[in-house]
Amino acid sequence: MSNHFSENGRYRKGENGNGSSSLFQQRQASRHFLRVLHDPLRRTPNVTAHEIEERILQTQTLPVLPAEVKDLISISLEETTSAREIASMIMKSPALSARMLKIVNSPFYGFPRRITTVSQAVVILGLPATRNIALSLSVLDLFRGRKSLRKHMPAFLEHSLGAALAAQEMSKQLAYPLAEEAFMAGLLHDLGVLALMECIPDLYAGILAQVGSSAETLASIEEHTLGLTHARAGGLLCQAWGLPEALQTAISQHHDPPAAWSEADHQTHLNTLAFLGNLLSRVLSDSTPEAALGFLQKEVQRILNWNPKEIEEILTVLAMRIREAAPSFEIQVRSPSGLLETILAANRKLGEMTLAYSELIHSQKESIERLRCLEEQLEQVNRKLHEIAITDDLTKIHNHRYFQECLSRQLEKARRKGETFSLVLIDLDRFRKINEQHGHLYGDQVLREIAQVLKKTCRTEDTLARYGGEEFALLLPDTNAMGAVALVERLRREVSEFSRELLGFSSPLALSAGISQWTPESPETTGKELLRQADQALLGAKRKGENCSAFPESSSKPKPSPRRRIFRVLPISGSTGKG
Repeated sequence: MSNHFSENGRYRKGENGNGSSSLFQQRQASRHFLRVLHDPLRRTPNVTAHEIEERILQTQTLPVLPAEVKDLISISLEETTSAREIASMIMKSPALSARMLKIVNSPFYGFPRRITTVSQAVVILGLPATRNIALSLSVLDLFRGRKSLRKHMPAFLEHSLGAALAAQEMSKQLAYPLAEEAFMAGLLHDLGVLALMECIPDLYAGILAQVGSSAETLASIEEHTLGLTHARAGGLLCQAWGLPEALQTAISQHHDPPAAWSEADHQTHLNTLAFLGNLLSRVLSDSTPEAALGFLQKEVQRILNWNPKEIEEILTVLAMRIREAAPSFEIQVRSPSGLLETILAANRKLGEMTLAYSELIHSQKESIERLRCLEEQLEQVNRKLHEIAITDDLTKIHNHRYFQECLSRQLEKARRKGETFSLVLIDLDRFRKINEQHGHLYGDQVLREIAQVLKKTCRTEDTLARYGGEEFALLLPDTNAMGAVALVERLRREVSEFSRELLGFSSPLALSAGISQWTPESPETTGKELLRQADQALLGAKRKGENCSAFPESSSKPKPSPRRRIFRVLPISGSTGKG
């Protein structure tokens, strides 16, 4: 456990945590500890680690999980379990049902409409979240009324809720898919403290009185005095209750410093989140968090490579979420000062969407299979929206924005592999006359047709986009400037034949092109510079009489004066010179 409990139930620091504990207070605590250890009337005499473990495994003097909660855990792990079965199991306990509805209707979730049935709550929350919330409520309720824990419970609950929300928030930021399991691991990570306080209350109270600010101090004293730590005790209690094995492991190892975050298995990631959730909550719940914050920054830097600014941001979010969630779990917390009181609009929007989906699922007999179908449809819609976002509305080819993204990716690839590529800007010569003679609607139709001609002529690996007006842009991977000229010549022929035969133009459409190329010899060339070169080359082609291609001289040659820029102009054979 990262913090220890003082006699009034609050977390406090000792001399190692830069706290304000006086020498007199330290001596008093030491005397109390020695008195507890040597007074057989105040502790279980000659208790051993094996005896404590047996008591926990046999749940002697410990509360037992309600039967409906055990059944809920059992059936929720089965793949064929339906939302209706989960809801029926919860409704066996009216108290649990009422608590579930209270949480789902609380600001913690922020749904705009009231949820009135357990079945609807199960669908909205999902099976993992439902199981975990039910288990959390049941476990915390078991310990709330225990006389031996009364003075320690407020600080314990505040720290546990903070660790749960911290593990859940970090799961989202790290794209860890089991965020609900992380929440549960954080909420119950110090379950062993409650187990030991219940099994050996006086002896363990003396141990807590000696704890400094560091996480290692408590474990060290426990190991020396009892022969086992509260992390081990918590894992044993989970085992006795039949909780999932992954949760047992995360609780029993939440003080073990994990390795750097990588492509590890889910169990390793869950252990890491429980460890970090404990440290994050420790900073907010400690009365003097300077040492806790320093240790947190060091560990987060080592494990996640996050900087102090990122840690500050997640602590701010965490403080807000703790204050939002505490009433739902009937936990009183101290409000950290200096933090903004805001609720993200995105959370509310997500809640509205989830409620809409849940109502649709409820109308279709609460079918989980139907929910999966809806998720697939949503993915298809998202793919369609992405396609719309990168497509030009008029020509149905890629738009300017997508071309810029492709150019950035092509630059990265070319620099990495040392490949040459070319960029081409194409302009339809004297296209304005078509609009003036036939109207803009006809001109739009011509642009659509020409765009499809260009698209069919290009290779599959090339990127064609409408750059603006009657201008098009081409990105040609693994192609030098001369190869780009050859492609432009093919495009010119196709456009000429199409405009003469299908559009019936007496004078076929012509096009001018400006070409620039990127080579490994000039790796510092940027995408902006390539576009500028191609644009200048296009202007050069226009000045030379249109219906031709142009590109700047090689950058390996001496650069000419800006006022006398040299272009290599390649007239297109058989051209009339005008479009």
